[in-house]
Amino acid sequence: MGQVTEVVNAVSGLIRSLVYAAAVCGVGYGGGWLYTHYWSHGVSTAQLQQARQEIAELQHQLQLKDMHIDQLDTALHLLKVDQRVAELRVLRQEFVPGLDRVISEISFVEMNDQGEPIDVPRKFTIEGDTVYLDYWVVKFEDRYIEQSAVNRATSICLFRKVFGEYQRPAEGFDLDAVNMRPAAYARGKEISDFERRIWGDFWNIAHSPEKATELGIRAAHGQASYTKLRPGVTYRLSLRASDGMTIQPIGNGEPPVVGTLHHHLL
Repeated sequence: MGQVTEVVNAVSGLIRSLVYAAAVCGVGYGGGWLYTHYWSHGVSTAQLQQARQEIAELQHQLQLKDMHIDQLDTALHLLKVDQRVAELRVLRQEFVPGLDRVISEISFVEMNDQGEPIDVPRKFTIEGDTVYLDYWVVKFEDRYIEQSAVNRATSICLFRKVFGEYQRPAEGFDLDAVNMRPAAYARGKEISDFERRIWGDFWNIAHSPEKATELGIRAAHGQASYTKLRPGVTYRLSLRASDGMTIQPIGNGEPPVVGTLHHHLL
């Protein structure tokens, strides 16, 4: 996947550079041509108006090319994020007589490819010593691909909720904030209108299966992976579009007791 991504990056960068260079040259050449043919020889009001219209059209074409470049950038970035990684640490566990059960205080933080946090760690208190992590894997159908220039192989992976065995999923804590772009998909700049529309479309389907069908977006599957927690242990969570979530303790220790619950979302 790394070599393929590098090739895609190189080709995409070359295409964007050529498109942008051609557009800028077009505007520059157009301005020079207009000066040579109009202003240097004295022009009428009608000729000036025509010149302004032609310049405006060239500027419009440049804006369209900028939008196309942004679409390529967005589509490529979505394609590149084929895995999301997080760490879950067990901060504290104790038995609560009033509840007649164990409660677990945990922290969750997402990591980048270099193993560095990309967000502020968040703390949650769940009921029980078994944690459930609900996630979605979402794919795009041909209808959406044709309209939005999204690559056919693109999937979106979401960390949805975390909860304990004594809690219902609806009582779980949100991980990826609803109606927001997850930090893993950020590109270090303000979100563009095109990307905002994609994420807007995506979150709309979470509440409307009919809207999902209309747009051509589908949740391929939703699952909840779980593991029994041990005090002081940190767990690595790896979520891939191809094979779902894996949970492994970091460092030496006994193999975790893990499992996966399947549930279709849309």
